[in-house]
Amino acid sequence: MKRLALLLSLLASLASADVQVNALFEGSAYLLVDGQQKLLRKGETFRGVTLLDANPERALIEHEGVRHELNLSSRINANYRENTTREVVIHRDNQLKYMTNATINGRTMAVLVDTGANLMALSSRHARQLGIRYKEGEPAMVSTASGMARSYRVLLRSVAVGGIVAQLVPAVVVEGDFPTEVLLGMSYLEHVDMQEKDNILTLRARY
Repeated sequence: MKRLALLLSLLASLASADVQVNALFEGSAYLLVDGQQKLLRKGETFRGVTLLDANPERALIEHEGVRHELNLSSRINANYRENTTREVVIHRDNQLKYMTNATINGRTMAVLVDTGANLMALSSRHARQLGIRYKEGEPAMVSTASGMARSYRVLLRSVAVGGIVAQLVPAVVVEGDFPTEVLLGMSYLEHVDMQEKDNILTLRARY
């Protein structure tokens, strides 16, 4: 009877465990635990969930002695299923920016949501890190804070934020170190509906 009671208690605790990753950073992560959002730093515990490690690509958590590795917008519950809702929640950081992670042509990089940019924009340094042959694109000149710079119009094979994937996304690659962050511009954002409230930006797939 004691073993049965222990088993039932364990099953009940697992059934109540619902964990979703909403944002990832180096050494910390925003987790949604049983409907309550919390920024956890490495080693911290919230509602029985401990963040063991985190980087911009994944979080390692522990619950009830079991470890789980999750990426952005992944979700676990008693059945350990991945979240299929095509919705991404982004919190404004302490610099008042909406930063998140995007998978560009299969590689992950931090991006800045920028509704003022018509196209996604990358520096040539970003492009090299992502393996983009940008010099094969259409050359042009753009104005930057440092003056005029050579740029190249390219098509990104795919861009994904959470579970929201867009194919053949127009972008511009600027020679040099500008922009300092990859700009997630309207050539991607046109594929989502956006809602901003209380310093939280929610992206939802349109289809």
